[in-house]
Order: sequence, then structure tokens, then C-alpha cells
Amino acid sequence: MRTVAYIVSPELIAASSQLPSNKNRSSTVHSLIHAFGLSKRVKVLRPTPASHKDLAVYHTRDYIDAVLSPSPAPNDHFGLDSDCPPFPLLHAYVPLVAGAALTAAHALVAGTADIAICWDGGRHHAQKNEAAGYCYVADCVLALMALKRAPPRCPGLHKPRTMYIDLDLHFSDAVSHAFASCASASKVPQILVSRTLRPLPR
Repeated sequence: MRTVAYIVSPELIAASSQLPSNKNRSSTVHSLIHAFGLSKRVKVLRPTPASHKDLAVYHTRDYIDAVLSPSPAPNDHFGLDSDCPPFPLLHAYVPLVAGAALTAAHALVAGTADIAICWDGGRHHAQKNEAAGYCYVADCVLALMALKRAPPRCPGLHKPRTMYIDLDLHFSDAVSHAFASCASASKVPQILVSRTLRPLPR
């Protein structure tokens, strides 16, 4: 039987529920999961908040400093305006969401889980140095980079490749940008980014 890891914590729910674009969606989703008894059928893992160093694997230091500020201010240079306004728990939200994705990736690499679910993640529009499309942190990119760094499961074997499938209606532009050079520099890229599904024309 496969082990399914479910990445969640009260702190993650509290911070994610303050997202200006969808307030309280996180608490609603996790409450439903608990109400249906699904949380009893998975291995619950608390996310370890991502450190400044973890975030800097992809994001620029100036951007990290801006979103981790205890009192973030609107800043169009870092995309902290319009669809990505700063909010009071932003400084907690970014490391928790990134940490949840990394916790999921580490569980897969370590073999402690066959499937890892992180409902609060999937922020596929956040760029290297700016927020975009309601996304403040590139957790997908950070998780994929962690998987890319993983050693082969057995000595003598090739490192496993990772396929990224995005089922959102919108194109995962930030993830594609992050691995564009990786794909062009190698005939066999380690990260395979799929096109998002779009509605069929009528």
C-alpha cells in the first residue's frame, strides 16, 4: 500500500487563509479534508519553514528581504501591488508555503512517502525577483530543484527525471521560465515541463 504524505500545520493554514486573493480558502479545504476523515488515511507531516538560504536557491536576496519584512509595503518593483498586495502574514506565509513544498520533496526523496500532497502550494506564477498572478513564492520551482539535486536511489543508477504536470487553467509561466535554460542546454532535460490543460474549443 502506498504511503501518502499530507503536508499541513495550523501555522500554514493560518497564513494561507490570509491570502488577499482567496481569504479562508485554506481553512475551508483543510476543514473538509478533516471532516471527511481523509486526514486519518494519510501520513501528516508538519512543514519546516524554508530558511532564507532555502529561498535563495531560486529567489533573489532583495526580493526575499522584501517579502520577509515584518511590515511589507506596496512595491511595484517586486510585484507587491495590484494582484499581489502585501498582507500582514506575508512574512510567515512565504517560508511556510515554500517549506511545505520542500518538506513534500524531501519525503519523496527519502522514500518516506510515495505521494506527497501540499494543498497550499502550487504557486506557479511567482518569478525569481517578483510576485505575480496572486503568487508570492515559487514553491513549485524550489521543490523541483530539490528533486533535481536528489542522488540516485541506488548506486549505479541514473538520477531520476521529474515530470511537472500543471492542471491549472493558466499557463505555468514562472516554472517554464525557471527551467527554460535547463531544457535548451541538454537534449535530455531533467525537469520536463508540460503545457497546462486548456478548454477544448467548442
